[in-house]
Amino acid sequence: MSELAVRHHATRLLGTGRRLQFLRRAFVVAGALYLALVVSVMALRSQGRGARAASFGAGAAEEASAGKDSKLHLQDFYRVQTREGRKSWELRATDAKFFPDEGVTYVNSAQLLLKREDGSTLTLTSDSAKLYMEGELMDRAELQGNVVVQSEDSVTLATQFAVFRDSERLITAPGEARISGPGYQVDGEELELFIDRDEMNFGSNVRSQFARGSKMPDLNIKGNRE
Repeated sequence: MSELAVRHHATRLLGTGRRLQFLRRAFVVAGALYLALVVSVMALRSQGRGARAASFGAGAAEEASAGKDSKLHLQDFYRVQTREGRKSWELRATDAKFFPDEGVTYVNSAQLLLKREDGSTLTLTSDSAKLYMEGELMDRAELQGNVVVQSEDSVTLATQFAVFRDSERLITAPGEARISGPGYQVDGEELELFIDRDEMNFGSNVRSQFARGSKMPDLNIKGNRE
């Protein structure tokens, strides 16, 4: 074979090799694009099924919740409870939500009037309250947010969370609390206030301030300093 023929044959082989290499690259690119398309389609379908499932699940949860607790929402809520033939307390609130399956009632803007043995009244107010019921009777009330207890002789208790237990005739405030009156204030934590006697106990971190010439409160206030 002549040198010219050899060069021509080599050129043809080189061109064929380049075409094969190009085809291989084209097939690789096409395969990658196809795979990406398949993955995208599967992801979209999965998202669609997930969204439909979430939507169905949310609706089912709402129906199940409504069927489970059968809650009732009332405006201008009022309730009174007697004890040994006498009024023990009365509660007013802007609204109330009942959850009978849990034995719980939630109220907003609560005002709780506690009747004491000497005939006087303690007035409790709070942003909200959670009432734990035992049948028709309230076992305890948890008051939350700007809790204020006001006596008729100008003694005020202020805290952010307090619990009233009717069976024990007791108010407790586990966090920071302040008792104040004309010319004095006492701060502390872990407060116990006994409703039917003028006695308050602080569990810890007690601090007090009295203005010069102020009258000592007619209260038995106990506490431990830290």
